[in-house]
Amino acid sequence: MRPISRTALGAATAAVLAVTAVAPSTAQPADGAPGAGRRPLVGSGAAGKQPTAPVTVTLVTGDRIVVSTDAAGRTAATAMPREDGSQPLVQT
Repeated sequence: MRPISRTALGAATAAVLAVTAVAPSTAQPADGAPGAGRRPLVGSGAAGKQPTAPVTVTLVTGDRIVVSTDAAGRTAATAMPREDGSQPLVQT
């Protein structure tokens, strides 16, 4: 039996990638509802409403962030000090 050459393997890989890139996606929504593809990608109807009070969000690092919205609709985020009193490093 002959070993497969690198050229043949490369050509086969290129052919598979070309077919995959050109073929259209046929994925459909699980619920099958008409117009389901026109739903927003993220969030929900409640996500568009302005919060009335600041919300505290705990990050996976354990740091807490207070998110608030002013009357003009601008959102601000403030990092709260850690339990030991140190201020977390914040980068935006």
